[in-house]
Amino acid sequence: MKKAIIIASIALSLLCVFGVAAPIMAADPGGSPPVAGQGASKLGRGVLLGRLLLVRDEAKIDALLAKAVENGRITAAQSDKIKAFWTLRHEQATRRAVLRGLARIQDEAKLKEVLDRALANGRITREQADRIIAAWEIIHSR
Repeated sequence: MKKAIIIASIALSLLCVFGVAAPIMAADPGGSPPVAGQGASKLGRGVLLGRLLLVRDEAKIDALLAKAVENGRITAAQSDKIKAFWTLRHEQATRRAVLRGLARIQDEAKLKEVLDRALANGRITREQADRIIAAWEIIHSR
């Protein structure tokens, strides 16, 4: 009797999964999200802007925006707004990622080694390094 109940439960579960999943999968043929400026939904624009944030090279962003303006997909004003959005959000995301990585360092000597390399490469200033060390000490003094 228990086997029959288990088998029936599994069969019913599979029927529900495939009964719901099949129509959903058939309704969404896939493909790329719509391009902003061509009647794209807000969700499509969000996906597009999210993908832009994954691009790290500012020259590549400039080239993509110039090509979109040239092809008539967006206006110059839209290009300027997108560039401002990318610059602000990219800086914030980069700052957060760096701070998360620094917070994970457990050894102060390792932290200072990482910061010394960044100082030598000119990526940060001495003041920034001192502020990072102070913040790290606050975080790890608990």
